Formats: sequence, structure tokens, C-alpha cells
Amino acid sequence: MKQYKEDLLPLLDKLPIPELTHTMSEVIEWVEPFLTASELVEFQQLTERFEAEEGKKLQEDLQRHEQETEGSWLAGFWQESYLSGCGCVQSETNFGLTIRNELHEHLASHAEKATQLIYQLTKIYLALAEGTYPLEYTNKQKNIDMSYYGNLFGSCRNPGENRDFFFKSSIANRHMIVVNKGNYYQLEVIDSTGKQYSPEKIIETIEHILTEKHIAQKGEENLAYMTGVERKTAYAVYQQLKAVGHNSQNCDLIENALFVLSFTDGKDGSIEERIATMLLDGQDQIFTKTLQAIITRSGSIGFNVEHTAVDGVPTMNILTKAFDAIKDQKPINRREGSTTLAKRLSWQFTPELLTALEECRVRVEEEAQTYRIHHRLIESIGKNRIKELKVSPDAYFHMALAVAQMAVFGRLESVYEPVAMRSFYEGRTECARSLSKEKKGFAEAYLNTEELLERDILAELFLQGVSAHSERIFKCQSGLGVERHLFGLQKMVGEKVEASYFFESEPVKKLTRNFISTTGIPSDLLEAFGFCPVEEDGFGLYYGILDDRIVLTVSSKQELAEEGKQLLQKLEECLLELPGLLNG
Repeated sequence: MKQYKEDLLPLLDKLPIPELTHTMSEVIEWVEPFLTASELVEFQQLTERFEAEEGKKLQEDLQRHEQETEGSWLAGFWQESYLSGCGCVQSETNFGLTIRNELHEHLASHAEKATQLIYQLTKIYLALAEGTYPLEYTNKQKNIDMSYYGNLFGSCRNPGENRDFFFKSSIANRHMIVVNKGNYYQLEVIDSTGKQYSPEKIIETIEHILTEKHIAQKGEENLAYMTGVERKTAYAVYQQLKAVGHNSQNCDLIENALFVLSFTDGKDGSIEERIATMLLDGQDQIFTKTLQAIITRSGSIGFNVEHTAVDGVPTMNILTKAFDAIKDQKPINRREGSTTLAKRLSWQFTPELLTALEECRVRVEEEAQTYRIHHRLIESIGKNRIKELKVSPDAYFHMALAVAQMAVFGRLESVYEPVAMRSFYEGRTECARSLSKEKKGFAEAYLNTEELLERDILAELFLQGVSAHSERIFKCQSGLGVERHLFGLQKMVGEKVEASYFFESEPVKKLTRNFISTTGIPSDLLEAFGFCPVEEDGFGLYYGILDDRIVLTVSSKQELAEEGKQLLQKLEECLLELPGLLNG
């Protein structure tokens, strides 16, 4: 995929390393909402010491690393941070999503839906492989990074003895994997000449798979659960699996497959059930495969995406292109014939392996039960209405979130907001901690029932918070964020430099704590989008601000389900109330 990697390198800026003085000044401002006046003074002294001593040395080392790195100085470190996780990937890193039924309900059967998904995703893969997929540009016609697009296909996260590693196939892939009721099929989607098989040919095979009477063994039914347990356990069981018979060849086929499509019996009666099924249900889901499409019993479509080497925006761009094509497809004409493109994979199990896989199933099901997801669709406000107020929709949303957080919890804790960095080569995301002293000041004033302020004063405080938010986002987009720079400096720490007094200080911990982890990807494709909270006592919050509506999904541990529900309810109230502050 040279056109989207090597060829783009000279056309894009490299991610800069901010000046140390800039970051130290900014970090004091970023951490201010979480500290008392005396704590802030102490932290200022701490940053002065760090900047003059250890920070100076670490900055020099980071700059040296940047000069020795052809692409982004951050890319390798950031991918390593994902691969170093030792928990369950579905709840630690992955994201799940469901597609609006209106976009595929014209396809009458599960087989037609599966066929179109397979055909369109394969078509996109071939376009990327052949260099015919169109380059992407900003509104100002500047190139955007596309180096991670190829990572969606023919890839997965594999468990290692000490840490995981990202596998990207080095062969010309011609197959994907279909999973149905514990049966695994290698399905050829590209012929020996490199030409894509037609939908008519694929649907014959899918219908054969769906009607085949083969009953999977117990081990086959539990096989996928192995990918959803803690990584040390996953490694141990994976090694057991590959050591038996020809299982290793099957594992290679799955690793090299372009993507996976599975049919699930998971719950799908409500939006909350569907997104939970996509994200957490281990039945026939290979959580470590980068891209997995899922079709439920009622015909809903969703995806589970392993986050190591891809982010939400490129993923949604690919899926948008696929469903733009799918929505125009007419019923597929069946042809007479019995030839199949698929080969069922047979597996071999020892008694010890069967026991291990059963334990994996129990563990994944237990993990799924520890989370709760709430969904809300607000149709009374959207991007168009917010823009009438002459404020940034994203800033507006985070102002409302600050008020909602304080109203529900009585305090403000740090909020993670990713910022896309695709204007830089191998740019992934920066983190804009969305809380600021301006937002805190507004939230406190807005909720103060003892000292009511005039509407004009509250409106001014609101606009100050909006301005501070937009300014911070702009700095992050310009490569002048704080958090990734601190992350890079910390990666430079070695035996010769001791800087834990700074990186492990309470102010830095408060700043980098992900009490509410957010992502905002507006897409008309999405019914819902979900991911698990980063902190045990925190929340994961998706928001999609569309022209005429806002889509919200919040996740939490089961014991915080009521607080998550209250947060959504209060957030909706704030989103609907705040326009009255600006226009009366």
C-alpha cells in the first residue's frame, strides 16, 4: 500500500515535539481545575524543577529519537502502549458499533447482508492494495494521513509470552473467515488472478454455510472465547491450541484472513443489547482480529474493532464507503450451481485444551456481565441548531458535559477527549483534557442556587468556556498538545534519569485520570458506538453530533449503572437547556 504510506510521507508534516517550556506552562493550566490554590503553587514549583533538570535531559533524548525516526516519533510508543495491556481486549481496548437498520433493511436475508458486507469490504481492500482507493484531503485540500488504513485488513493482535504483538500479513491475501455456530470457514473472496469473486458466487457459499447441518464440537464452540481472556491466559491457551495436530495451520489462516464475519445468537432486542453484543459477547467473536463484522439473529449489523493499529475515524471512513455502496444494491440473482468457495476448518482438541477453553468461556461471560451500557437519542437538538448559536458543536457538548458531571457527582474529574492528528504523517490522536478553569467556573455558577447570576453574566462565562475549549483543540491539532508530549518524555526515562516525582505526582495523576473517557465521531451510519470505561470507577461516553440529533452511549461497571443513567439524563437536560442561555 505504497501510495498511502511511502508516497504520503514527503507530503505530510512530521509530528512536532513541542518546546518543553510550552508544555510545562500548558500543563499547569490544564491541571488547575483539579487543584486547590496551594496545591497549584506546589505543582508550579515541581514543574520548574522538572523543566530545569530531568525534563531538559528527557527532551533532548526525545528530540534525538524523533530525528532517528522516519515517521512519527509517537507511533511506535503509542502502539506499544496498547500491546502492553494485560487485561481483556474487548473491555480494555476494543470498540464496538451498530449500523442503522435503514441502511441495510432492503437486503432481505442474512445471506444477502453477509454477501454484500464481504463483497464491499473486499473491494475496498483491493482498492487499497492496488492504489486506486482515493486519497483524502482536508477542507483546504491538504493531504491527510492514510498510513493506517491497510492495518484494518489481514491483521490481528497476537498474544506473546511477555507482551502482545501486532501481526500484519505479508502475503497477498485472498480469503476471509466466516464463523457460524462454532463452525469456522475459510472463504476465498479473490481468485488466483487477483479478481474479486462476484456477489452471486459468494451468496451461494454463504447460503451453504447457513444451511449446513454440521454441529460444532464443544471445543469449537468455545474456541473464540480464548481471544477474550487476560493476555497471559490467552497466550498459554493459544500455545496449547497450536501444539495439537493441524490447528497451527488453521490459526495461520485466521491471522492472515482479510477480516472475519460471524453470525451471532447474542441478545439484540434493544440498542443497548445490540451494542453490548457487538462489544462484549464472546460467542464466535475473535476479539483480537482487527476487523470483525457481526450479524445478529434479527439481521442487525455491527462490528468489533481491535484498537491497536487503527482508530475510529479511518475505520468509520472505510465503513461509510462500504455502506454507501450497500444501500444501492438490489437483490442478488441466484445462479444454479453447487460449487462453494469455502472450506470448513476442522480442529483437534486434547482433554486439557477442552477444559482450558471452557474456562475461557466462563471468564469472558463473567467479564461481559460486569459492564452496563445505556443509550440515548436526542432529536430536539443537533449540529444545525448549535451552529445557530455561533458556537462550536464540540465545545458546546463538553460545556454541557461539565455541568452534567458536576450535577451528578458533585465534583469535576478529568475528561479524556481524543483529537484526530491526521494532518501529520502516522498521526493518530492527541488528548485534549476537555475540562478547564473556564468550564469549571461556568459549571459552578450555573449550578449555584444560592447566588443566582444574571443570564448575561452566565452567557459570558459560557462563551469563555467555549473559547478555551476551541483554543485547546486547535493547539492539539497543531501538534502542541500536552499529554502525548508528557507520554513521550516518560518513555525516555531510563536508569540515568529519575523523574517519578513529576510523572507520578498527584496533580499529573489527576490530570491523566480518565474518569470520563469520550469519543465523538459523527456518522449517519451509526445506531450506536460503544467502548468500556478506562477506569474501574469511571465511564466510557460516545457522542455523535449529527445535523438534527445527538446520539449518546455511556458504559460503566455494573455497580455504577445508575450513575451512568443519571449522567445521560442530566447531559440531555443540559444540552437542551443551554440554548436558552444564549438566545433567551
